[in-house]
Amino acid sequence: MKALSIMPYYASCIASGEKVEEYRSWKTDYRGDLLICASSRNEGPDLVRGHSICVVELFDITQRAPHDYVWHIRNVRFVEPFPVKGKLHLYDVDDDKIVYLTKGKGRLQRSYTYEEARNYWLAMKLIRELTQEEYDKYYE
Repeated sequence: MKALSIMPYYASCIASGEKVEEYRSWKTDYRGDLLICASSRNEGPDLVRGHSICVVELFDITQRAPHDYVWHIRNVRFVEPFPVKGKLHLYDVDDDKIVYLTKGKGRLQRSYTYEEARNYWLAMKLIRELTQEEYDKYYE
């Protein structure tokens, strides 16, 4: 899958559904699913860094000015975070690494809504502090 590294704050805004446009100085002909990865830049202790966080659909790119493009995204789907070494521009990540998060034990049951996404990101700090048993209970 194609991937894009974004600063952690903006990546979390995309994951929560609050950010539906990404601004870039370059364009691409690619359209389709795009893995959003939080860069390793430290923007605060509560933000995920250096990991994949969600998949979105890149469905359009419009130009506002020379070297000023708006990437239009939708359809946020969460993935189990895994470490990603970010790169500039689009890059490929092995599809086998991408596991979609679900509410139950079985995978691929359904995607999260935007409200569930916001709740998910608010809960991330707590989840990082949970034991495996507590984590399993959280996702029952």
